[in-house]
Amino acid sequence: TGTEVTDSEELTVNFLTERMLLGEFGKDSKTIADGSTDLVIFDPPYGIGLDKLKQINYAQSASQNIEGIYEDDRDSYLLNIGLWLEEIFRLMSRESHLWVFHASEPDLTKVVHDHLKRIGFSIDKIPYVWYKEGTSGQCNRPDYYGGRAYELFTFAWKGDRPLVRRGMPNVIACPPLLS
Repeated sequence: TGTEVTDSEELTVNFLTERMLLGEFGKDSKTIADGSTDLVIFDPPYGIGLDKLKQINYAQSASQNIEGIYEDDRDSYLLNIGLWLEEIFRLMSRESHLWVFHASEPDLTKVVHDHLKRIGFSIDKIPYVWYKEGTSGQCNRPDYYGGRAYELFTFAWKGDRPLVRRGMPNVIACPPLLS
């Protein structure tokens, strides 16, 4: 649409939903033209068995809805992450940015970084952090672990597109849209 967002205050749910693909990635994304996207925020399954953990830990809880939890097995993740990132590369314009959310386990982060570099992205090897403002976080062992109130993502780019806000911190504090 030609509108450039220069300040995070301009990002609203309405702004985002009018320009987001709502569908099954890899299937519905095939309808999008090559090189037509300047920014991709990609939050795939992490390959950490979250679907099984939620079924076990929340089956007796009325406070957590487990319906519609996606499959999140490691083998499927390892099989698909490279294919997903290749499709994203196709969608992205010559000078564009990508945020890829991923598990915090070092071996899975390395898998994401290796695929990004193989495909042709440049990356910041230091992870970015999304701090989920206003939440206490969640974990599968609250009696032993603190609630995870953050998620990691890798900032990658295609071409030579500088940041609009140079020197911005690599910690983004923002409440989740859905709880």
